[in-house]
Amino acid sequence: MTGHRWLGALTLTLALWAPAAHGQLASVSRGAQGVAVTLTWAGPVQVTSATRAGRTTLSFSRVLDVASLRALGPQLHPWVTGIHVASSALTLVVAPHARVVARADGNVVHLWVGPARAGPQAPTAVDPRARLKLLKAALLWSTGDPWGANRLLDELLRASPKRGDLLAAKSVAERRLDRWRRASEALDAVPGARRTPGAPPAGSAHAPRVDVVGVHQRQGDTLLRRTLAVTGHGFVTSGVRLATRAEVGGTDLPGTRFRGALTLRHDLRSGSWWSVTGFGAPEQSGGRATVSLWDRLGRTELRAGRGEARWDLPSLMRLRTSRDAVTLRRTLRALGPLGRLLRGNVTAEVSVALERWQAGTETLRDVFASASLRYVSWMARPQLEAGWTVLWLRPLNAPATPQGALAVTLAKTQIHLLTGGLRVPLWRWWSVAGFVGYGFSVHGEDAVQAGVSTAWEPPSGLTLSASYRRGVDPASYGLALDGAQAQIGWRW
Repeated sequence: MTGHRWLGALTLTLALWAPAAHGQLASVSRGAQGVAVTLTWAGPVQVTSATRAGRTTLSFSRVLDVASLRALGPQLHPWVTGIHVASSALTLVVAPHARVVARADGNVVHLWVGPARAGPQAPTAVDPRARLKLLKAALLWSTGDPWGANRLLDELLRASPKRGDLLAAKSVAERRLDRWRRASEALDAVPGARRTPGAPPAGSAHAPRVDVVGVHQRQGDTLLRRTLAVTGHGFVTSGVRLATRAEVGGTDLPGTRFRGALTLRHDLRSGSWWSVTGFGAPEQSGGRATVSLWDRLGRTELRAGRGEARWDLPSLMRLRTSRDAVTLRRTLRALGPLGRLLRGNVTAEVSVALERWQAGTETLRDVFASASLRYVSWMARPQLEAGWTVLWLRPLNAPATPQGALAVTLAKTQIHLLTGGLRVPLWRWWSVAGFVGYGFSVHGEDAVQAGVSTAWEPPSGLTLSASYRRGVDPASYGLALDGAQAQIGWRW
């Protein structure tokens, strides 16, 4: 079962580069006497300020999300004439007649920029019970329970519906739960908010953007793909988002030269959402459709595909192999108690698929199931990740040719994959990462894998990444794991 082992390991380990929960720009409120800015983190944060030669540097005890701060500079004019964002520091070039004030409050930092003779108003007296709830919400958030934090924020907002810091914190909590419509509505309600109503929060995964990416990927002496892809997404109206992807390229293997996908997602006011994705490739005369439904505990996904070529199985692609499949997948993301114990995010997933493979005159039907558990630490420098995946396959028909490509590659299989990774931010948008993995096979040979990668990923402009993986897989049919990938792109 070389193919599914390689696919499962690659799917799990390539997911190890997810960004950490960095500081987000929650709100900007501009008035005649200055600009008030709110930054929010996943846990308690401290800030120190130092001014020298007209420059004020704010140093934070936690890492910043640079993408969410890219549009802050123009909003601080004329009191700030320049801005530089580092991984955990914000440097402002302050005009001679202006000053900057910063104050930390739990997991929130309040900034005020304005005339030197003015200043932020003294904080309004807060009910001690409300203050205790706010501290408890910050504690729940920092220990991996966004649901509990969001519930307390709702209670506080019922008493103070126009309080900007609570609305900003609620937006971040809703964003963490992948409910961008509710996150947008919270930001829209911030007094003095200057933004497009209903638009996804700036810097979030749902904010409008376009990426143009070129990929060169080799495995041993085989060119797996050399492609140019254009991806983009934007919001149509409040709660509706449209995403598209088009990819064209070449390969040493027979298969697809053009592929495209279109996704429509609708977020309901209740916090649930549903999406529909269509994927097609003209050369295959087939495609794939996916329907997803999100609820409080996670996501349910139903996928149906026909005539799909498999890029992850190059040994079979030489035979113009295709696959028909129906897959049901369930993801659980709200494992709060375990997350609090391990101080990180814990995600579980289980899926089952009925598959039909065709390679020339050879046909094979099988049942394929998988289950996984993934951990991502809250700590950002370095960020630790680990995963455990179980893959299980049983053929349903006896192949006419026992030594055929499908019968050999897709044999009876049960394999356990253990993977660990480390991601380290180095400077601004540059990071390095590495992973190791071990696959224990019940019915075949074991496998050991390792890989490294580096990436330069600014919020806009030129993006670069390169990765190399090496593995030992003595199973049959000669599927090598050594491979390299380089990627260059431009982001708007």
